[in-house]
Amino acid sequence: MWVNRQNAPGTAAALSGDGNYELKLEQYNATRQVGFTTFGVADYNFGYTVPQSTWTHLAFVASGTQMQLYANGALVGTLTTNIPLPRAYIGAGYVNSGARVVDYMLGNLDELLLFNRALSANEINAIYAAGSSGLVRAPEFTSVVPLDNGQFQMNLRGLTGRNFTLYWSENFFNWKSLGSIANPTGIIQYTDHSATNPITVYRATQP
Repeated sequence: MWVNRQNAPGTAAALSGDGNYELKLEQYNATRQVGFTTFGVADYNFGYTVPQSTWTHLAFVASGTQMQLYANGALVGTLTTNIPLPRAYIGAGYVNSGARVVDYMLGNLDELLLFNRALSANEINAIYAAGSSGLVRAPEFTSVVPLDNGQFQMNLRGLTGRNFTLYWSENFFNWKSLGSIANPTGIIQYTDHSATNPITVYRATQP
């Protein structure tokens, strides 16, 4: 996940929890260090604090007998125990024994990805390296401008390096391809020189 942390007002801040376990953005007792908790057993921390007001990529990797924490693609801590991935609450936790929501997070999260296996260091670094281009982004029309000659100019953005395929239709049912357009930077401008219809609908995909 990407996280932009602010100092939470409570004693801890959760990334996710399920009543028994929590991944902590800020561990208990105001250490503000990333960690995890098994309620009724122990609190653990990696000795790493996410910078305040800065987008930071975090990856937790549980593999057998240990948990590793990666920050911005680099390994920053290892603990010789782990927990099941808690998935019931995001940005807060819940304590079953006290039947209450706790550990409210202050900040923003983006691109939470859950995997059913341990990722390698190279895989984590590749996700981090995608940066603002993102791994989860659908093609998006940012503007469509009609030109004087009946043609249309479109601005699109999407995954960097993935070609756009554009389609047009007069009725939302029958679609015709305008072809594949290179997208080296994630943002393109395209003019449909073949447009002759008074009503034209466009859509874009990135295979």
